[in-house]
Amino acid sequence: MDKLDFRSQDFNQTGKAMYELACELFPIPRSITGQGFRASLEI
Repeated sequence: MDKLDFRSQDFNQTGKAMYELACELFPIPRSITGQGFRASLEI
């Protein structure tokens, strides 16, 4: 099962996966056309 499958009954695991994704995404500086935006799309 995909680790971000929100149909899962294990909401604690889903919340943990969402938190880990946010921690990975939000240190990246972004602009609409910059390298940070492209890095976000790669995740």
